[in-house]
Amino acid sequence: MASMNTDGMNDYDRRAWEELAHRREQFLSRRVRRLLPERVRRRVTEAGQAAAEKGRALPGAEQVQRIMAGLANGATEGVSRVALSSLSSVRIVERFVDRDHQVEVITDIRGLDLRDIDKIRPRLGTKYMAGAGASGVGAGFMISGGEVAALLGVAGGAVAGAPMGGVGAAPGAGAGAGPGVATVATAMVADAAATAFSAMRLTFETAAYYGYDANRPEERLRAMGVLNVATAVDQATKNSAYLELNRLVGMIVRSAAWKKLDDNVVTRIVQQMFRALTERLTKQKLGNTIPFVGIAIGGTFNMLSMSRVGDAADFLYREQFLRDKYDLGTVHGVSGGDDFVDGTATDDDIPLVEIVEEELRTEVPDEQFRLQFDPSEIPALATRFAYADDTAAASAGAAAAHRGHYTRDELVTVCSWKTPRSKPSVVAIPGDEIESATRRALAAETDERKRMEALTELRGVGVPTASALLHFASPEAYPILDVRALESLGVEARSSYSVVFWLRYLDACGSLAATHGVSVRTLDKALWQHSKERPSGT
Repeated sequence: MASMNTDGMNDYDRRAWEELAHRREQFLSRRVRRLLPERVRRRVTEAGQAAAEKGRALPGAEQVQRIMAGLANGATEGVSRVALSSLSSVRIVERFVDRDHQVEVITDIRGLDLRDIDKIRPRLGTKYMAGAGASGVGAGFMISGGEVAALLGVAGGAVAGAPMGGVGAAPGAGAGAGPGVATVATAMVADAAATAFSAMRLTFETAAYYGYDANRPEERLRAMGVLNVATAVDQATKNSAYLELNRLVGMIVRSAAWKKLDDNVVTRIVQQMFRALTERLTKQKLGNTIPFVGIAIGGTFNMLSMSRVGDAADFLYREQFLRDKYDLGTVHGVSGGDDFVDGTATDDDIPLVEIVEEELRTEVPDEQFRLQFDPSEIPALATRFAYADDTAAASAGAAAAHRGHYTRDELVTVCSWKTPRSKPSVVAIPGDEIESATRRALAAETDERKRMEALTELRGVGVPTASALLHFASPEAYPILDVRALESLGVEARSSYSVVFWLRYLDACGSLAATHGVSVRTLDKALWQHSKERPSGT
């Protein structure tokens, strides 16, 4: 990360900035503390995978998934609105006025010195930890006894409301003690939604103490970006979310369209983000505590989550306060950032910028995907196309197309060709999952959205990698989503890509190819080659 000129800072702010630099390195490289030892978590994971494979084949498994999805969507509608309206700005302003500061509204706080803010700003994380812990304890009461089996319908293959036993239990074992599927699903999602609500409100309140008013549309979006960073658990996702936040902030500053966001658009965006955060927290709870979701662990997990959100929100808003005060600009890279800005999303990525752009699509003219070179150059560029050897990937794709689905070896071959770091995740995918997902994706009657959604269900497969799987199965029909091709179309690379973005990219490539009388494959080669030959910095 490039150093920034801090000559104009007072001594207090300079020390704070130096401390932030140290915190930034720690924050963006720190691995989340686990509640269980590695050996125990490994056994839990293995048990969970075995349960999942059995659960998918039993009656009621699909119903459980529908219950979880429906509950998450239902939670979104009410809780996100409450989180946005429950913060008392007047009380915060009064705290500054009581210290003889000329503050009438939240944004006036940004005109104060950081030293003065630090004297008034409370440690908010501690306050929110208590409530989050209580929610986790309550969920622990509801979930204990059901464990993984209750969610997957393994022991007894029951439907919603039927009693469940533990993983591996004989039919009827513990039937009277375990809760039903609907009870467990409701408790799990409700607890995650409550945690997401508390995290959202904690973020809004932290923002206010640094002078950022979440009642303003652009500040609610910034807060969503902060939450995205604060709830990310692994290093790659956290770094990706940090870059996404800075990209979001830069766009808010530079884009006239973003400055005209109305409240309805922002509300829809917040609802989508809340739903995504609820799903992320639910997965984290399952991955860290099941099948040992006892009362103590449920409460401890929530308290640790709130502590992380409090630390992250304070760090990010404190950093933003100093950036704005001294006009230091936004971040364009982080330590290790090149590992995960290649367009391949991690399992947990939330493409916030993409969500915002989609909501604005009906109100803002689409200026994306325009050739950055003379169309007459397409054939010559395609002829000069030279990329890394794709013989094995092409062979794997052709075999998959002939068979109607990819095997694990073929999937690994193509995914490793596109993104080598995806290999460990892809290798671990059960063969039946690979066959099911890729068969749906390659079926003739499947529409393009469902093709991409089927492939991205697979762990470690993001939209760019999925585009390669489609491409090698049908080279003339599908381009490969790549940062070089995007550059040749005037589109900035991003940390992750949505299915909607892929659909627009696919349509744009098809339209451009037809307009200029070439095949999609020829256009695809030309786009990549133009970027490769383009002098750096031009």
